[in-house]
Amino acid sequence: MKKCRTFDAQFKLEVVHMIKDQDLSVSQVSKTTGVGETAIRAGLRRMKQSRP
Repeated sequence: MKKCRTFDAQFKLEVVHMIKDQDLSVSQVSKTTGVGETAIRAGLRRMKQSRP
């Protein structure tokens, strides 16, 4: 069974910055960071929900 990876808050913010500020696609960021597209999209959704 595969072990789930965890990412610290700084890494998550960097990923969001890459997508929002550098206008990179989720696919591009996924290839660059080695994180799956689904995990990135889920993280973006969670961040959007946690901010008013």
